[in-house]
Amino acid sequence: MATSLLCFPISHSSYSRTSRSILTLDKMGEYDLTYGTAHLGVSIACVLYGVTNLQTFLYFRTFPDDRLWNKIGVFWLWFLDTVHIVLCVYMVYYYVITEFGNRFALLTLNWSLKAQLILEALVISSAQTLYAIRVWKLDALRPREIGDERYRHRSYLGWLCL
Repeated sequence: MATSLLCFPISHSSYSRTSRSILTLDKMGEYDLTYGTAHLGVSIACVLYGVTNLQTFLYFRTFPDDRLWNKIGVFWLWFLDTVHIVLCVYMVYYYVITEFGNRFALLTLNWSLKAQLILEALVISSAQTLYAIRVWKLDALRPREIGDERYRHRSYLGWLCL
């Protein structure tokens, strides 16, 4: 029985298959910055997704009598964030596990990466729209506290620019 470079016992019948995978491990070092960065980014995104879950839970628990549209907006953003994290994890899984050892895998875009781009645009526009509506309502409710009437057009212009 032979021993591999990783100090695992290898039988002679599977030696050629294992030696090829060890050589592939050595060749993957050149992609360390690509795959390592993607893995690190998804790991940090998963931690931040946990913070998002906590904030969503606390919002629904703290403000049960809030308006329905506010609750729908919070749920919508949480749902989009959930789909986004699922797509991110799948993208890293696809490139690191499914296409392991394929040098040309990075030359093609996976469907989940394409879907992430569309989803990110939807998240950005949704968040900015909800924020603009909140500013617009604040401006409409208290015009004297915020400023003069001549500045009210800025909130309308900001909302239309979205």
